Amino acid sequence: MGRSKRKGEAVQKSSLTSRSMVLALVGALLLLPTLASSYHAGIGGPQSHQGSTGQVDIDDVAKSGCLCHNEVADNSVQVILDDVPYAWVAGEIYTFHLQLIGGPEATGTYTAGFSMRVALGTLASDEAQNWEIDGAVDEQTLTHTEASAANQDRMWVVEWSAPEEGSGTVNFWIVGNSVNGDQIPGIPQNQFKLLTNYRITDRIGVGLDVISNSDQQLRGDESNQLDTVAGYTLVNLRASYQFSEQFEVFTTVNNLFDEQFETFGLLGEEPGELEVPIIEDLTVPLFLGPAPPRATFVGLRYTF
Repeated sequence: MGRSKRKGEAVQKSSLTSRSMVLALVGALLLLPTLASSYHAGIGGPQSHQGSTGQVDIDDVAKSGCLCHNEVADNSVQVILDDVPYAWVAGEIYTFHLQLIGGPEATGTYTAGFSMRVALGTLASDEAQNWEIDGAVDEQTLTHTEASAANQDRMWVVEWSAPEEGSGTVNFWIVGNSVNGDQIPGIPQNQFKLLTNYRITDRIGVGLDVISNSDQQLRGDESNQLDTVAGYTLVNLRASYQFSEQFEVFTTVNNLFDEQFETFGLLGEEPGELEVPIIEDLTVPLFLGPAPPRATFVGLRYTF
């Protein structure tokens, strides 16, 4: 993932033609790409994220970036906003092209996203959405949608409605995420299942189930920066004996080899908010779901 930030300013000056000059002052804060998944449904406004040093509270993603993907500066990604006018007319709609250049190769489904804010005027797009803050739509913000986060060219068309004459200085803030599309938390990248049944005789049957999952990211670790939940292989054994056409006794042994592993994991609350002395030194609180130990079940089946 590469994350970058861009700020532009437009200064309005009154004239007889009701036009104003636009002065573009652009700065960039470009962050190192990592193998991560973007917030494919969009992001904006105030956010809280679990960073490498604990919880990070952000007033506005468009101005500060989300920091959830990376916190190390680099010059690997550029945020480009094309077709910004040198002069604009109050109330007129201008079409911009926003594109992210650089970052990892787009190999997954969701590969890019952005958060944008304008100080004056309003933003709109058929490929993006206004962010909601406290249940109200903020037309001065814009972010990607789930569909546009899958754009392989990492480009969006944005419309800006210019403010009234004499409104003052117009600032644009844009933060972009360029990611490779890996890996959705809580879902193993590779899964294997084998279910077999074998009739030894007309009365005796056996079965074997093998379930294998690869490593998975912790839920809440969309940036893929923390250790994963280790993969595992589970073996279950089944057997049955047919006494008659109506009666059958059967047994199942789950977790035949009594393996110890976790089936899922997620991030907990920030340690400072827990106020539990025994875990004051814990930097990344985790919840892990242990697998059940070996268990044997015996049953009787009757067929009417």
